[in-house]
Amino acid sequence: VLNQWTQGNYFTKLMLLPGSTADEARLCWHNEAEAAKRLHCTVWRVPANWQRGERLKWVDQYIVDDRSMVAGESGFLYLRSARR
Repeated sequence: VLNQWTQGNYFTKLMLLPGSTADEARLCWHNEAEAAKRLHCTVWRVPANWQRGERLKWVDQYIVDDRSMVAGESGFLYLRSARR
């Protein structure tokens, strides 16, 4: 967790997590509020010999939405936008 903001029982976290391969990282926002629980992550690839100031390669972006926060719904909604 890089940073966390809290108000009462609700929070927003900014997290840096490992990716699915050794050269990937995920930058994620985890939000939990009265009417929403959501994880939004962007996946980046770090090129070999990367140095500060150089661009990372965008790989993927996804959202995991907890539908139990909506009256009468359950489960998770998974939205993904990957460059092919």
